[in-house]
Amino acid sequence: GVYHARKSIGGELSRESGIDADLVIPVPDSGVPAALGYAETSGIPFDLGI
Repeated sequence: GVYHARKSIGGELSRESGIDADLVIPVPDSGVPAALGYAETSGIPFDLGI
């Protein structure tokens, strides 16, 4: 479904971006699945911050 697609896209973005960050925070709330995928793939911690 949509959740898994967004999470997969977040993981792909992590592999392609090469961004050095301390924390992954989703904005807006619909970005949570992509942020989780990004965090899992990159090893960068995920948190809610806004």
